[in-house]
Amino acid sequence: MTRELSDMSPSMGGQFQFHLTSLNLKNPANAPDAFEREALLTLISRQQSQLSDYGEYTEFLQTNDTSVFRYFAPLYTKESCLSCHGDQGLSGG
Repeated sequence: MTRELSDMSPSMGGQFQFHLTSLNLKNPANAPDAFEREALLTLISRQQSQLSDYGEYTEFLQTNDTSVFRYFAPLYTKESCLSCHGDQGLSGG
């Protein structure tokens, strides 16, 4: 669903993108970029001072004349998700 929303962005003004990623990839096309990798490593190491109370990680970038807000949030897995995603090293909870 997240990829489908991101694919719709151009028809909605192109102002957003979504990307699911992991350090334990099943699909190489989902490899994290530098920001995402740093966010994942920060979450794994539990560096709370760099994360919100919900594990969110953010950054503001200035590119040309455009400000970009980057946002990372972990997806929490429910037991019902494991029937399809259990081989990705996920656990429910």
